[in-house]
Amino acid sequence: MDTSELRTSPGLAYWRFVVERAAEDSFPAAYSTLLAQPHFIEACLQTVRNNVDHHFYSPIVARVARDLRRFFAGVFVLHLESKGELTLATVKTLCRELGLASPGRATALLVQLRVIGFIMPDPVQPDRRARRYIPTPQMRACFQKFFRDQLVAASKIEPETLRVAEHIDDPDVFRAFMQKLTTGMTAMARTQSKNPLTPFAHHTAGMGILYELALAREEGDTFPPRGPVRLSVTALARKYKVSRAHVSRLLKLAESQGSLKRGADGNTIVICEPLRQTLTEFWCVSLVGTMACAHAALEAVASIEAEAA
Repeated sequence: MDTSELRTSPGLAYWRFVVERAAEDSFPAAYSTLLAQPHFIEACLQTVRNNVDHHFYSPIVARVARDLRRFFAGVFVLHLESKGELTLATVKTLCRELGLASPGRATALLVQLRVIGFIMPDPVQPDRRARRYIPTPQMRACFQKFFRDQLVAASKIEPETLRVAEHIDDPDVFRAFMQKLTTGMTAMARTQSKNPLTPFAHHTAGMGILYELALAREEGDTFPPRGPVRLSVTALARKYKVSRAHVSRLLKLAESQGSLKRGADGNTIVICEPLRQTLTEFWCVSLVGTMACAHAALEAVASIEAEAA
């Protein structure tokens, strides 16, 4: 499928094709196709604003948004629960397969998931030898809202994602969406390659802080911004409930890796090209994944629509 010259929306089936054929180098052409969409920047901006807003939606959303590792953990909790297999044994197996943690640390991970309100014991325990857990209602609602907002942002490119967004709370639709999402995120987790986003993804509130910088662009600048943006370490620390030292260390680490450049007065910062490029690629992957998952959920949506007709 040659789409290098395509300038109009190719449809959800195409983005699913891209995800499923990623190993066959279909993404470069898809990347160009996505960048050429007239509302690509608008979709990215809405995605970033959604992510920033999610930090303050509720306490459990704030916990999810602390770093990408917690987000991954939440996705895999929903994946295991959808298969009826959320137990210590299945968490250990998944951690081992993905290289996320040793089987020994999986026990600590399960405890942490309970402490932060992601999971709770299943009221019905069919096997006393293996205690089963389920996502808390708050955690499930948090992820449903997150993906609903992602689908609405993606509708700037593929309006059909709105059909899925309207029904994401339905168990069958959410299950179909999550099953496709987990497949893609499993591949990402196994790769674990370092890039300019890594310091932000692995530090508390790092992605939120980076997104604040991206949104602080001056009028007329591109997105992500090429010109300097003004920042306040104190304001960022207060907003994300971390210390000023934490924010300063994160910015210095990114600067030492060539991702950021601080102004002489310390009040402005420039996002360097390697990080700008990686951010754009990250948003592309996120949008493509959302649209592919939307296509996977369309059959369940069609069943709901048919019953309502």
